[in-house]
Amino acid sequence: MKKPKYIIALAYFTQRLEQGMNQLEALQLYGETCLHSTVSDLANKSDYAFIRIDEPHRHQHGGNTHFRRYWLKHELVDKAHKHINTYEKAPTATNETGLNNHSKKHDQRKNNANHP
Repeated sequence: MKKPKYIIALAYFTQRLEQGMNQLEALQLYGETCLHSTVSDLANKSDYAFIRIDEPHRHQHGGNTHFRRYWLKHELVDKAHKHINTYEKAPTATNETGLNNHSKKHDQRKNNANHP
């Protein structure tokens, strides 16, 4: 079974405590295309906290834009390692997202709303 994207992201955040990570780096490291969504899910559904700072960036056509750099708060590293290890040790994943039950209930309500 493939690792969920949020587990891969957590692993990189714990390895990159000092430098953090932005979208371009996440794309290069593990193919992440929506780092902002992954960080949001981790923060809102699993109570992880991140430091967020916008960094200027000059794109390939010479214009200016920005990317947000994220750092996992140091006090949450042990929690992240436990989360990662729990997934690694699980014989089968019973919760596809691995996030808390609140998000699962929210998804069920959303799906039920779309089907009469």
